Amino acid sequence: MTSNSTLCSPVNLRVASAPAAAAASEAAINAAGLRMARTASIEVSVKSAHLVSDCARWLAPGTEIFISMLPGQAYDQTITAAAALKGAGFEPVAHVTARGINGQAMAHDVFARLAAAGVTRALVLGGDRVPVPGAYDSALALLESGAPARAGFRRIYVSGYPEGHPMIADAVLSEHLTRKLAWCHAHDIGAAVVTQFSFDEACVGAWLDRMAVQFPGTRVVAGVAGPAGAATLLRYAAVCGVRASMSLLTRHSGKLMRALAETGPEALVRSLARREVARGQAAGLHLFSFGGTERTARWCHAAAQTRADPR
Repeated sequence: MTSNSTLCSPVNLRVASAPAAAAASEAAINAAGLRMARTASIEVSVKSAHLVSDCARWLAPGTEIFISMLPGQAYDQTITAAAALKGAGFEPVAHVTARGINGQAMAHDVFARLAAAGVTRALVLGGDRVPVPGAYDSALALLESGAPARAGFRRIYVSGYPEGHPMIADAVLSEHLTRKLAWCHAHDIGAAVVTQFSFDEACVGAWLDRMAVQFPGTRVVAGVAGPAGAATLLRYAAVCGVRASMSLLTRHSGKLMRALAETGPEALVRSLARREVARGQAAGLHLFSFGGTERTARWCHAAAQTRADPR
């Protein structure tokens, strides 16, 4: 990871100066934001032209790098990318989608081959693709096949939806999340929830409150969009069905779009940091690289250079 500060200016994750009485709280908020930036994960595509070199240039060794599963992508591509990232010193997290797995034999093969490449972390999803013949109908069903446990996976991420899911009722989401976390616990596998991205601070905050009540102690990683252009952000918001974010973007398109494109997710990170200090709700940070791997990785590098003190 380069330390050449001329390549990327530090990101401002600090809150504005405050009176002396609030200095301690301000410092704590700044420190929380810095921790989130320094431990952030990013999501990348196997189509990235310089995937490994971009990550190696800007990200610290040991960073978790999620490998998305795009329409038409083969698991061979995922495994090849994961092995390369593992060899470069990162912790790859493979997306494994239930609707792309056509039964127990394929499930065991995919997880076993990932494990053979040194990968022991996965994000297990239902997937939005048209199911292949004989596919599992949900992430829960894929987990319950036992394939991740047999392959020796040590961490499983499952998905969370602060804005709800466009095709799945909230009650079903809650039931499946309960059972997924219970399955991981029963198999002594570390579990965490990583969310769909959102631009709506209030929506994310309300979802975190519900998680704290329903699933106390569960590690939560908040998904945010990395810096990207306005058209790209609107396109992904529409595709991913984040309705509250779409409404927010539409109502405040000019100012909000400029902020997201120019500064990335700084405002949401500061909001999460304030929540951690005020309520004790610590969350991790996960960046979707809609603007490209290099641009997102560079944002992470810059954010990690921010001073933790309020001066």
